[in-house]
This record gives sequence, C-alpha cells and structure tokens, in this order.
Amino acid sequence: MFFLKIILNLLSLIISVVIKIRNLFFDYRLIKIQKSKIPVISVGNLNIGGTGKTPHVIFLIKLFVDEKNISVISRGYGRIGNKTKKVILKKFNHIEVGDEPLEIKSNFINSKLEVYVSNFRYEGVKLIENEKKCDLIILDDGFQHRYLHRDINILLTLYDKPFYDDRLFPVGKLRENRSYVKRSDIVIVTNCPNNLEKRKRKIIKSNILKYSTSPIFFTSVKYLGFFDKKNKKINNINREKKYLIITGIANPNYIYEYLKKIGLNFEKINYKDHYNFKISDIKEILSLSKKFDYIITSEKDWFRLKHFNKFFNNFDKFLRLKIEIKFTDENQKIYFHSIISKLLSK
Repeated sequence: MFFLKIILNLLSLIISVVIKIRNLFFDYRLIKIQKSKIPVISVGNLNIGGTGKTPHVIFLIKLFVDEKNISVISRGYGRIGNKTKKVILKKFNHIEVGDEPLEIKSNFINSKLEVYVSNFRYEGVKLIENEKKCDLIILDDGFQHRYLHRDINILLTLYDKPFYDDRLFPVGKLRENRSYVKRSDIVIVTNCPNNLEKRKRKIIKSNILKYSTSPIFFTSVKYLGFFDKKNKKINNINREKKYLIITGIANPNYIYEYLKKIGLNFEKINYKDHYNFKISDIKEILSLSKKFDYIITSEKDWFRLKHFNKFFNNFDKFLRLKIEIKFTDENQKIYFHSIISKLLSK
C-alpha cells in the first residue's frame, strides 16, 4: 500500500507538470485559441465524473431561451465516430450523437434551440456561424477545451466533494490542479441540500475564494416526478409496489437518497457512466423485471435504453425520473442573470 501511494503521487506529479505546460502554451498563445463571432458560455468542472453539467446546461438554456437563439455544442461522449453533426431527434440515436445531446434537445422540442456534437468544438462553431441563426453558444463540458475562446467560463463543483477537498488524478479525481479555478468567471456549487445553512454556505465560499474571486452560486436538484414511456406524468406513485432502479450515470446516490426519502421499496443495478447497453443487458433487465412492478431510470439513461424499443414494445413498466436545477435561494436568479448579461456585454 505504501509503495502504491508513492507511485500514485509520482504519476500525479507528472500529470501536473504536463497540464501546467499545456496551460502555459495556451496562456502564451503558443497554441492557437480560436474565437467565435458569437458569444460563448462554457459549462464545465475540474473533476472526473458528474457534477451535473448537462442539467446545468439545460438550466442555463431555460434562463435565456426566450430572449436568445441558443446553440449548444457537446462532445457527444460515448458516440461512435467524431463527425460534427446537428442533432435531430428523429434521425439520430445515442450511438450516433451521445445520450446527453439527445437529453438537451428533447427538453426544448418547441423552441429554436439547436444542439451540435463536435469533438473539435470550433468545427461546431463554424457550422453554427454559417447557418446565421444563433446569438449565443453554450459549450457542454468545455472547461478544459481551451482551443476555443469563451466569453464566460462557468465552473461547477459538488457540494459534498468540492474541488478544494480533492487532489489531482490518480491520487484524487481532479482533471486539473485546484489553482486553475482562476480561469472561471462564475462558480456554482451543485447538489446542495435545499435547506443549506448560512454557516455552511459561508465556509464553502471562504474556501473557494482562496482560489478564485468569481461570484459563487448554490444550486440543488428539484425532482419533477415520474414519467412513462409516452412522457405522461404519473401523479400517484404507489409505495406498496416493488421497483428496480437501472442507472448508468456517474453518481446515482442522489437518486437512491430521493427514492428512500419518498418511501419507495427498491433494488438497484448501476452500470458505469454513459454505459452502452447490450442486447444481453436488456434481456437480463427484462428477466429481472418479472420480480418487480416497475423499472425506474434516469432521463439520461432512457435515451440509451429506448434504442432497444423493439424489446420494450409490450413493456409498460418503465418510469423515468425527471429533474431540474434550481437555486437554493431564488434571489440568486436575478443576480445570476445580471452577471451573465454583464459579462456578455463586455
């Protein structure tokens, strides 16, 4: 164990040096940074794994969709191929564009929002600029993608695992050293409890301000309830029934805690984040489902599971748990909007 610790620390040191050199190349423009004609907001994080980037992108879109024509660029994690594409719900599935772009697009079917997948984000930008319909671009998971200039850098960090209590990979789960929080224009502490104490808020702010003087906001998850395959809300969830929870997300514990809180009797199967289900998995799920009254999955997982619709045609047990992001204090909403507007006007 002692020698393993030494090896991990050495690897972490080497990675730290490589990251520092890379960032210096960007800082001194030894690597070219492309700039869009359209304002760009990036939403990202320092750590490996989930901090709620996609739900926060959706949250950001909802704040501005009525006043701006927005386009989102995502890498489309987990998809096959790297071609830049515009996401069309009826044309593409998660294998072609990834699950998160589909989730974003499906939340704004009746709006002008466009979603693109592009490994090289500037290719996505050029496609958007050529269409001449957009006045705001949002990057999903763009904090480390420094090849593209952004007008606003929003950094997310988890309430129960903030970056200042973590270390660089492989010792910890950070993709970059804590010091690079200085690139952020706004910091959002995510997955906070609804009744976040002022004392705790003050401690968190104090720790973040050691690394950045950016404005700090706090958000929590609001559970919108359960929806069936036809997107119809189930108003009365039966607590006497048995539920099987299927997830393939970075941190499903928040879902488990919510289901316990509302008194559901459930068992769980968790796959790795962005897991691409195989036919054998689907057959196993269908076999297991015989012991349960319903299967519950997250919205993101549903876009991977629905690829196997032919197996679920006569299967009405599926429920999707929908969420949205909210500020822990609604007074923050006006302040947040004003800061975004001010930064975009520079």
